[in-house]
Amino acid sequence: MSAAMRLPPRLLLLVVAFISPVVAHAADALPFATEPAFGELKFNQPVAIVSAPGDNDRLFILEKPGRILVIDLTAPTKPARVFLDIVDRLGDTGGELGALALAFHPDWRRNRQFYLWHTHAAEGGRSRSG
Repeated sequence: MSAAMRLPPRLLLLVVAFISPVVAHAADALPFATEPAFGELKFNQPVAIVSAPGDNDRLFILEKPGRILVIDLTAPTKPARVFLDIVDRLGDTGGELGALALAFHPDWRRNRQFYLWHTHAAEGGRSRSG
């Protein structure tokens, strides 16, 4: 049993109430800022950024609705190009549905194989994966 589970409920509530504002305040004071990584490029629910083995000039962006976009790192102002679009095949991508993972075969340069993990709604409302 963890130490948190052995604490009396009132004491645990008091500890959480005391620590929460401290953590929130520390996050506000962090000494860094964010900035767009890809200039003006916009993505629709990106879930992965992947590079193919041996391909240092491109990044593949997986969007949850079912698109894979390619960014050319040698020409950062160039728009992203569509590598694969299965949006129509996936249909509804709410909740846990949609394109979820992308991986390239280790010998990608020779065989051009890649793997896409996705879920989609099947008949009867159940989700299926592939």
